[in-house]
Amino acid sequence: MTPHLLDTNVIVDVLRRRNDAHLVVERLLKQGQPLASCSITITEVYAGMRPHEEKPTRTFMKSLVFLPVTAEAAEHAGYLKAQYAQRGKPLSLQDATIAAVSIAFHSVLSRGEFTIPLKIGVPVLCCGCLYLKNESRKLVKIAQSSVCNLSQNKA
Repeated sequence: MTPHLLDTNVIVDVLRRRNDAHLVVERLLKQGQPLASCSITITEVYAGMRPHEEKPTRTFMKSLVFLPVTAEAAEHAGYLKAQYAQRGKPLSLQDATIAAVSIAFHSVLSRGEFTIPLKIGVPVLCCGCLYLKNESRKLVKIAQSSVCNLSQNKA
């Protein structure tokens, strides 16, 4: 099964139980979906961790599959960063690297919002719905995931 690379904002929201992210992750885990992190998300999570969050953070982070930043992914991140800069849309090194790792491992990138590049054909789970960028570079919702309407299902 293709892993879901969790972006930092998703991990933080899960740990702090915000924006129903923990419900999305719980549903994915119940479906047997592997969840992943990379060196950038790990660094960002620990950099922003509050002292009382250390134990649950370590437990959750150790449960994730680790996707390394390969030489290929690092090179691709550089290209993404340059391409977006040329378009007048600066992209942080962190976001470019996370996107490149997702592309390199053919993973679904799980985000809280769209702030990093989407490559044509790479699925992104955002707010519980699955999106792809099509050939005309338009973002298309391809599925309303079973994790999509969690807010309405809480009642």
